[in-house]
Amino acid sequence: MTTTMHVTVVRMETNETDNYKQVAFADRDGEPTAYVIMQRAIEPDAQDSDLALDGCYIETSVPSLRGYELCDRVVADGKSVLIQFKSAHGARPDDLCLDLKGAAYSGIELRAHLAFIARGIFADNGDMA
Repeated sequence: MTTTMHVTVVRMETNETDNYKQVAFADRDGEPTAYVIMQRAIEPDAQDSDLALDGCYIETSVPSLRGYELCDRVVADGKSVLIQFKSAHGARPDDLCLDLKGAAYSGIELRAHLAFIARGIFADNGDMA
């Protein structure tokens, strides 16, 4: 089953000082009730690699969907982003569709951030211009 989140806010950040790229989606500005943050270290250090903290980190407003390498696939089509989650102990969490129709954002910038953050599991299935 797929859950849809209507996104009105998309924020992208490259923070070289703290060594990460991030994209955040929210249902509203300020204090969102639903959100998704995806992040990856730009240059993971040896300790991060040893602890398996060097991949795609995701945090959602659902506490059980927070951590590294939880995503099986991330697909963008210019109107939405579909996040497919890996199975956890035999039970697959819902896939999450981020409906971007109500948000203002640069499709080119979003595609670049998602391609980096979800490296190896990202697919661009549409017009991200």
